[in-house]
Amino acid sequence: MRVAYLDGLRGIASLQVLALHFLTAFLPALGQSRPELARHAWEGWFIHSPLFYFADGYAAVYLFFLISGAALTYAFSRHPFALPSGVGRRIVRLGVPMAASMLLAFALFALMPNARITAGHLVGDGAWLHLSGPPSLAIRPLLWEVLEGLFFGHLDLPGTLLPHAVAVSFDLTPVAYSFNGPIWTLHIEFAGSILIMLLVALRAGAPRAVYRAIATILVVLLIAHPLGLFVIGHLVAPIMARPTVRRTAPIGIVLFLCGMACASYAAPNWVLALPLQWAAMMNLPADFDALHLQSAAEAMFIFAAVAIGQPLRTLLTTEPVQTAGRLSFSLYLVHFPILLTVACVVFTWTYGAPAASAIAIAAGLAATVGLAYGFERWVDRPSIGLSHRIGCRLVPRAPDAVDGLTSMGSLSSAGPE
Repeated sequence: MRVAYLDGLRGIASLQVLALHFLTAFLPALGQSRPELARHAWEGWFIHSPLFYFADGYAAVYLFFLISGAALTYAFSRHPFALPSGVGRRIVRLGVPMAASMLLAFALFALMPNARITAGHLVGDGAWLHLSGPPSLAIRPLLWEVLEGLFFGHLDLPGTLLPHAVAVSFDLTPVAYSFNGPIWTLHIEFAGSILIMLLVALRAGAPRAVYRAIATILVVLLIAHPLGLFVIGHLVAPIMARPTVRRTAPIGIVLFLCGMACASYAAPNWVLALPLQWAAMMNLPADFDALHLQSAAEAMFIFAAVAIGQPLRTLLTTEPVQTAGRLSFSLYLVHFPILLTVACVVFTWTYGAPAASAIAIAAGLAATVGLAYGFERWVDRPSIGLSHRIGCRLVPRAPDAVDGLTSMGSLSSAGPE
């Protein structure tokens, strides 16, 4: 049995990330929620309308972490004590597609080295295109970023879980100079995966009171931190594995509307003050600021809505949404290099036309989807098979393992661990 609606939820979230990045590139008022950069009257309205939810890639990233917390709980429960092989599988599962996407980016930048710079200057105020991507093409920084992308992260917070002084001493790559900027999440995804492995092992091997106490402490400590989302997903996993009842549908819809409201309007300072003060007191690397804390709250509303809302689960299991879920990791990994090259070239060619931004976005999305199909078949799918060869046949299965409950994990774990 697959948890199909988690795949669909991940697919929708991946489309939100694509929408945010392409809008930020060519319509910066929308992507950055800065009305002063608007070129059309409708842009200011869009930013503060419920429709912005569909372009809120900030919250989508944190939704991936919640999905991972739940889906990886199901996967790791099959062999809760296979920690070494589990870590090996995660390295292969995340690292191989990540490395392949960076090689793709290297090739595209070599073919179109000035595309993002030219397009960025044409977009003008608010454009970050000419500030994104590697300063120069060289094999050594490419290889270093492949290594650091998974194990150390990127220099900018929340791109690394290392203390800032350590990150600087390691000479980590800033996200802006990355060959593929969105891979900053894979470091957190990898660390979160290990955290879930440990919690699953603790649940299987320790007294229930000990497990509950430690899980509660982690939620409190990490309530304003990306890793806290993995813990919340883990704790909600048993609830999500159950069928919902019709009487919960209205509650699910209300929670979903609350999530859309978080995407459209800034929360009052007093609402965020307490968790922000707690985060400052904990002083952990990658703690949320106000923007990211509200995005995380939005993700939790959406996650809760799906956990209890049967109509939403039904929608997420439709064929188009399931296709998006299957392609989600590939879409995530290939879209940014295409945005900085192919879409920028199209924008430069059509600059001056009334719909130049729309044409560039459409061309970039079409190229992304087409390439994602090939990437999923020739890179993503084989990486899943390769990771499964790092088996745990000698490790006994837990008697209370959750049978058959597997999902593709998260955006950055598109397949069972």
